[in-house]
Amino acid sequence: MKTLSQRIEDAQNDLTAKRDKLAELNGADDLDLDAIEALNDQIEISERTVKALKASESKIGLGAMAPGAPAVARRPLGYPQKDVKGVDLIVRGIVVRGVSHFAGKPIDKVLDERYPGHEATAIIAKADQTVGTTGVAGWASEIVQTGYAEFLQALIGYSVYPALRDRGIGLSFDGQGTVSIPSRTAGGAGGGFVAEGSPIRVGRITTAATTMTAKKMGVIVPFTRELAKRSTPAIEALVRQAILEDTGAILDAALLDATAADTARPAGLLNGVSAAASGYGGGDFAAVVADFKTLLAPFYTANAADNITVIMNPAQGLALSMMPGPGDGRFGWAEPLMNRLTIIESTRATSGRLIALRNSDFATAIGDAPEFDISEQATVHMEDTTPLEIVSGTGPTTADPVRSFFQTATIGVRMLMDVSWKMRRTGMVQWIDTTTW
Repeated sequence: MKTLSQRIEDAQNDLTAKRDKLAELNGADDLDLDAIEALNDQIEISERTVKALKASESKIGLGAMAPGAPAVARRPLGYPQKDVKGVDLIVRGIVVRGVSHFAGKPIDKVLDERYPGHEATAIIAKADQTVGTTGVAGWASEIVQTGYAEFLQALIGYSVYPALRDRGIGLSFDGQGTVSIPSRTAGGAGGGFVAEGSPIRVGRITTAATTMTAKKMGVIVPFTRELAKRSTPAIEALVRQAILEDTGAILDAALLDATAADTARPAGLLNGVSAAASGYGGGDFAAVVADFKTLLAPFYTANAADNITVIMNPAQGLALSMMPGPGDGRFGWAEPLMNRLTIIESTRATSGRLIALRNSDFATAIGDAPEFDISEQATVHMEDTTPLEIVSGTGPTTADPVRSFFQTATIGVRMLMDVSWKMRRTGMVQWIDTTTW
């Protein structure tokens, strides 16, 4: 027969496993409501079981602790721990600190209630107790950096930027304000076939440096006291989705536009680039062939036809995959064409527009890590297009609408990240507008 302490240990392990599973279900793209409701019922029973067993232990004096000591559940040695990485760890840390603040509970108590025994979550949540940021070096820096390293990976599906960075030249500012990338501007290496005893031709290569300066992008996601009191998996899913969606929207809006670089942002890919042509008429396979020939011709002329990515709206991707082919009218006729390229679809790409770029000439640089901060004291201008100073120095004028996080019992999560991109040479971005398919 098992001892009472063993029963408590088993019950706690079972509860932890069910909570981990619930977090997975709530974070899925397609919610299985029946499974979530059933698991919620099972968790409620498991919680009652653990509570009853611990009460029994306390009554008979088997688990007596010093008065006031926090009851922190420890995961038994060797018991498998749910693998949580990247942005999910960051979101857990944010949630723990928010619930701790609003509920007035110590962080250890919240961790015990929400993620019992999960050491990685505890490290992220407690990486810096002073200002609520996990960007400060310290005893937890190693696991914090591991979590941040996967932040861009989590953006896949929300932004085209991570996919382009993976295929291009990915660099890091590494604490520096600028990064320089050498590129060839003219000349060649010379050489050729050489007769015995004859000198080898010597060429001359002219190079130039392409310089990128760190640009700061930021996202603020507020959540209220009422949201913090809801079940943890629900908060996780909402905060995670808000951070990724807002970050993706900011990156793609700047990356795919034609705006020039300034002190705040990098230039859009289409800045200074004229359209190669307008879309070919007809809306059938002939239009697809003509559009791609026109789009890719400048790369062939520049001897740069390798490693090409084409960005399009999902509407064009769907039309391409379902378009009847020539002759027999079968689907999938465009597959050989698509295999020559990398196709990236994004709802933030303008419908009817194709953008092609040579990945080998697309350079990006990011900072060491995103910085996440939490505040209940901030006052912000609730504006998603042109935010202003709360009160300007001239006029003065006052921003509207303004929200005080303190007055409205709201917590704001702010993410800051240094990021920039640049094409190493001109002519390596081409685009076509108003396609008819």
